[in-house]
Order: sequence, then structure tokens, then C-alpha cells
Amino acid sequence: MNKMNSHCSFRLKTNYHRKVNVLVLRTYSCQLENLKAKLDENNNNSDNRLKLIRDAHNVKQKVIEEQHTDRMEDYLEVIYELIKKKGYATQSDISESFNVSLPSVTKMLQRLDESKYLKYEKYRGINLTEEGIEVAEKQPIV
Repeated sequence: MNKMNSHCSFRLKTNYHRKVNVLVLRTYSCQLENLKAKLDENNNNSDNRLKLIRDAHNVKQKVIEEQHTDRMEDYLEVIYELIKKKGYATQSDISESFNVSLPSVTKMLQRLDESKYLKYEKYRGINLTEEGIEVAEKQPIV
């Protein structure tokens, strides 16, 4: 029963983040539309045009970064909870928690390793770094 409640809480949190991401995407979509409209209006001024193109690119980058951040935090939280509960976390455990494929978990673990949130070596295990633990502990369980 406890495993079921834990699994459900992660699923609820993931659904919540999806809704938040949709709202964020809509907000940035509106910002992009406004920038495109300004771009069309200021077609003659090349300096202004370049600035608007740069701003549009920055908005797009911000959306990409925010989407990854929420999902990364979810993974860090699951890994942290598994380590607290069992003493270790496996890719299979993480895969079951999120109901995703093992290759998806591997890809995220590699990203988290590149971001210095954990140490991941194929066939060796998963160890959270200080930064990873810090992020995981800040995440409230919904």
C-alpha cells in the first residue's frame, strides 16, 4: 500500500508539472507572437529587427530550459527517495516510478550527470551529488 501511495504521489506531481508546463508554453507562445508582430511592424529598421530576433530566440531557450528543469527535479526526487528507502536506486525502479522506458531513464540520467546533479556510470549505479541532494530535498511531495 505504501508503494502504491508513493507511486501515486509522483504521478500526481508529474501531472501537475505537465499542466504548469502547458501554461508556461502558452505564455511564451503569446510572447513570441507579440515579438513576431513587432518584427513585422519594424521591418525597415535592421538594428531593431536583429534585437527582436534575439529576444525571440531567448524566449525559446527559456521555455526549453524550464521544461527540462521540472522533469529533472522529478527524477532527482525519485532517486533520492529510492536511495533513502532502499539504500540504492536502479534504472528499473525509476522506470516503474515514472512509467517510462529504460532508454528514457538512461537519457535523463546522462543529462543529470552532465549537469553535475549525479554520478552515473553504466552498470555501476547512480549516486547523487551534493547539488542533486539539495535539489531533491527542496521538492515537496504532492
